[in-house]
Amino acid sequence: MSFVSAITSRLAPLASPSTYKTAFMNMRTVYDPQVRAGKFMPMIHLMLAIGTIGYVQEYYAIGRFHVAHAQHEKEAALAEYKEKHGSHH
Repeated sequence: MSFVSAITSRLAPLASPSTYKTAFMNMRTVYDPQVRAGKFMPMIHLMLAIGTIGYVQEYYAIGRFHVAHAQHEKEAALAEYKEKHGSHH
């Protein structure tokens, strides 16, 4: 089995709607009784999922540039320090 066919066989179920329908139905069988009983745990899970998705999207869209900019500033400051004071190694 080639590498490409191995990857394709692993990714093929992601293109199938039945994969997502099965996952949704499994979640529904877990959370429906809890929602009907008035428990708050499904709401906590929903808030955590939305928060995590939002954080990942923000980091991907904006945060990685801020991290790269801060790293560049540190490198520039270190280079300036070494230029002024020399490297004593």
